[in-house]
Amino acid sequence: MINLEQLQQLVTFEEEGTITKAAQKLLISQPALTRSLQKLEMELDIQLFDRQKNKTSFTETGLYTAKQARQLLRQTEEFLTNIHHQALRNTKLFIGVTAPGPIIDLEALADENHLTQQLDFSIQDESQLLEGLENGEFQVIITEQLIQKEGILSQYFLMEQLLLSVPAKHILAEREELQLSDLKGLSMLLRTNLGSWDAITESLTETNFIKQADSQAFTDLIAASDLPHFSTNITEDYYGESSRRINIPITDDKATKTFYISVLEKNKGLLKTLGL
Repeated sequence: MINLEQLQQLVTFEEEGTITKAAQKLLISQPALTRSLQKLEMELDIQLFDRQKNKTSFTETGLYTAKQARQLLRQTEEFLTNIHHQALRNTKLFIGVTAPGPIIDLEALADENHLTQQLDFSIQDESQLLEGLENGEFQVIITEQLIQKEGILSQYFLMEQLLLSVPAKHILAEREELQLSDLKGLSMLLRTNLGSWDAITESLTETNFIKQADSQAFTDLIAASDLPHFSTNITEDYYGESSRRINIPITDDKATKTFYISVLEKNKGLLKTLGL
């Protein structure tokens, strides 16, 4: 009977081009791979290969079989992912977001409402989030557009405004508000992986960013440095204001985002569970 390991070997041979390279990638011997492919050919009762003295190549049918095997392996992986995901739904709530800010509020709501499920977050773009909600990958999504689609319940969640956090003696500290153009020429600390906020930071080509992906390392950098960094009204409310720093609102339209929370109508009880 054909097994998935044989199909993976067939696909690897097609991708690598030679038995030698495929065996090296699969970490098995060439004779073992050759025997396995011969067995597959016999079980299918189809000629998959043209064999010459020093070369084995695919027939047209063999190439088609490798293509079908690749699709089957991908479907098998999706099958396993989906059933494990379903098994976890009793202990985890899968939530997709476009930016990290709403995560802070959702975690706070979960604590306030004594949610027994763990929250599992993923930052993706809006089209992926909507698709994920509809196919069951996510039970809750946070987007920047109200979703008006049959079978989906969508409502306002929160607003997030970008702030610039500077030391009290910084040249910009006395400003009541700023625009993104005011950041030209500044050196700043930047937490990366900000989801949809990344588009703004990437547009600031004349601002010098010192980037850090790790959350704790970034927090340590802020504590040890006098360099400006971005904050928002959400992080300000959650972490509190530092006596060493002043947070100045950035007033560009794109520096403010409105977020909406959405669930499938059949799961509308999740909003009540979260206290919404």
